Amino acid sequence: MKLLKFIIVFGLIILTSCSINLKTISSGKKIDTRLVGVWYGSEKDKQIVGMVKKWELTRLVDGTFTINFTVVVNGESKTIKQTGKWWVKNGVFKEYHDISGNTDIYKYKVLNSDQIKFVAISMSMDMASENYEFIDTRKK
Repeated sequence: MKLLKFIIVFGLIILTSCSINLKTISSGKKIDTRLVGVWYGSEKDKQIVGMVKKWELTRLVDGTFTINFTVVVNGESKTIKQTGKWWVKNGVFKEYHDISGNTDIYKYKVLNSDQIKFVAISMSMDMASENYEFIDTRKK
């Protein structure tokens, strides 16, 4: 009987700790508050072979985001700004882009308070890499 009580209490603690970081926003969607803030990252050859992409991303607590990309291909640099909405559902991260009207879907794992790993489930554009993944690092 003690073992059963322990399992029930332990299970409740786990469930509570998983939902403690979720917040319902005005749209009725949920966000993971650990993802709020200013983040940066980079990748090379994952979207297009020969392209380096760097970004600074701001995720707000209201479920909106702004990304400033710097893309370098063949020595030429271009800056791109994107905006949209973000939320989490059933353990996945969703990112709706205003310009394209598309939503990218990722599995995500909070590695620590300053890093999040994203692994693409569904992308709105083709990628050179079959398994597209990256890490966002919190800007200090």
